[in-house]
Amino acid sequence: MLLRSQACRNRMDRLRLRDRYMTEINTPTIAGFEILKKLGQGGMATVWMARQISLDRVVAIKVLLPRFAVDDEEIARFRSEAQAAARLKHPGIVQVYDASVTDGSYYFIMEYIAGYTVGEWLRRKATLPERDALVVAEHVCDALGYAWDHAKVIHCDIKPDNVMIDDDGTVKVMDLGLARTLNAMSSFVEDDEHVLGTPSYMSPEQARGDAHLDFRSDIYSLGAMLYHLVTGKRLFSETDENTALEMQITGCAPDPIDLNPALSRPLCALIERMLAKNPDLRGESWQSVHADMRRVYSGLTPHQTLHADEMSTIQRSERRAPVDTERLKRLTKNNTRLSLPGAVWATLWTAIAAVAIAAAVRFYLGLASHTPPPVQPAPPPARPTATPRQQPPQGPATGAVSDINESPEEKLYQAAVAWQRANPADPDGAIALYEKVIQAARGTSYERRAEASITLLKAERRQTRQQQVDALQKRLNGHKEAGEYAQAEALVAAYAGDLPEDTAFRERMRQDIQRHRQARESQARLEDRKRQEQLAKEIMTPVLQLAAKAIVQGNLQRAIDLTRPLREQQSISYYHDALSELETELEVLINLDSWILETFRQQEGQTIEVSLNSQTVLLTIGILQDGQLQCFQQTGDGEFEEIHITLQDLTQQERLARLSTEHPGAAAVARGMMACKAGAYLQASTHFKNAHFLIASPLSQAADEVSQSQ
Repeated sequence: MLLRSQACRNRMDRLRLRDRYMTEINTPTIAGFEILKKLGQGGMATVWMARQISLDRVVAIKVLLPRFAVDDEEIARFRSEAQAAARLKHPGIVQVYDASVTDGSYYFIMEYIAGYTVGEWLRRKATLPERDALVVAEHVCDALGYAWDHAKVIHCDIKPDNVMIDDDGTVKVMDLGLARTLNAMSSFVEDDEHVLGTPSYMSPEQARGDAHLDFRSDIYSLGAMLYHLVTGKRLFSETDENTALEMQITGCAPDPIDLNPALSRPLCALIERMLAKNPDLRGESWQSVHADMRRVYSGLTPHQTLHADEMSTIQRSERRAPVDTERLKRLTKNNTRLSLPGAVWATLWTAIAAVAIAAAVRFYLGLASHTPPPVQPAPPPARPTATPRQQPPQGPATGAVSDINESPEEKLYQAAVAWQRANPADPDGAIALYEKVIQAARGTSYERRAEASITLLKAERRQTRQQQVDALQKRLNGHKEAGEYAQAEALVAAYAGDLPEDTAFRERMRQDIQRHRQARESQARLEDRKRQEQLAKEIMTPVLQLAAKAIVQGNLQRAIDLTRPLREQQSISYYHDALSELETELEVLINLDSWILETFRQQEGQTIEVSLNSQTVLLTIGILQDGQLQCFQQTGDGEFEEIHITLQDLTQQERLARLSTEHPGAAAVARGMMACKAGAYLQASTHFKNAHFLIASPLSQAADEVSQSQ
């Protein structure tokens, strides 16, 4: 496996070197276009500036590199998806005009953009200001939303280098509708390395290789790009590609505010939601994501944010403070004060002052023009009559006694306040009372007071629950990191929350524990396999080198005697099956004559062509007896003549052809040994490369050493 992987990398290095050489010496010739200059070259294509002669306009031509030559089915897909991309017409999308295949070269004709990529901008500035990054993300969101709503097209490779800024400041998305085609071609050529995108921006479902992706995968990629723009760091950039893919599925990255403390909390909440592990939590549409971006740009929190127990690729930081309940307490502390805005209070005081001044003037004028009437003695005061006291509003409990001047709304409100103070552990009961106040006091100050009280109670309830969840989450993380999964599951089972969201929270925590366990076990298996492979390589390499030298010298039995003891070592049990396969192929070569004759027994009764030393004849195969094969050959008069052939009557090509069908690795060794006998060691080295993967490289090296020594 290690040897094949190294061979694959060597092959890809040679292909890339050839691509670079062919690009440097060959300017493409495309009918109807005049190539002006080379704009750049990436891992898959070279981009040229050209003039379209028929329309006299400047275009960009993206020519795929020479190694991307695929079958007819891929060509049809290439053209189909290019046509779909050409139908996307939006100011934020780089327009695709045409796509074709000429002389084995694939190319796209695209709108020429005189500008720079966001990736180049980011490399110059290290990080982008928050508002600039939001403007870029908002335009990309518009373009991707258009593509999804009108054609159900997704990008699959959103990153800064695929977004351009035109000379007039327009943000444009490149390769929209083409990324999946390009990735498919890349996968076809580099299947051994599984190059399927840019790991730092890939969604968990894309990293898993899910076949059916939708717009929510692009939301995640846009969130990853936004994270990169404002922090200057790609997600999991410090790891290799395979680890980055695994981390996209199960891992977490630092909160953006920890990398750039100047960022606003609403922006961090937006990125956190876009990078939710669960696609359902990222947003129900591109329009909802766009609306949240506009709110963040205005300094407001997104409409929807993730709860602490909902998994995101962002590890929420302690820098992001919880809900500020103190401000709400201050607003509702004085329950007797009318809850009106300052501007309203100013208007009321102005009106009162105006009325008072008007009354004073009128009174003064009245004194100046009239004689006051004689003073009459005041009548004796009337004896007050008793007024029955009203009962407080019915509720779970009543606290203070109402004054005779209180309105029914005030009584109901004061009763709710008293009940809340007497029952601090039951916020739901208080909320129910305040809701009754709202229904009964529509249009009064008590409606607004009740609403403020409910807001405060709900915020306090959320904060209390959040503190409990955070404490539980911290304990769970400790158990998970220590591998104590039974204790973690017991903690979740013991969580006593009874809110509707608590049931979902417990289920998410169980799933998170299970994913963490599976990821840990997978990582342990991977590390164990790497250790086994490394140990096996250290043990087997010197033995296989000796066996290869014996094979080159024609001593197959010596090679078997050297490799057989390896199967008895438990430390390399990972390779026991492969060693058994190698021994079987070497034994086939030792008993080659018998094995080849045995292949004729399997064709008994069939009429086949057989290549003999004299000629190739059509024979009906009979029985095999005493090393001779009974055959029947039809004569010119229609009769059948019985003949007997031995192994010596068969040509070398006939023997190798029969060997290649069942044991291609053994056939490669046989061809190499024949070349060694003839002294053609370079040719032998080529044949040996197709042998069993354990012995292929040592055999090729042994043949090369003999060739160099001569």
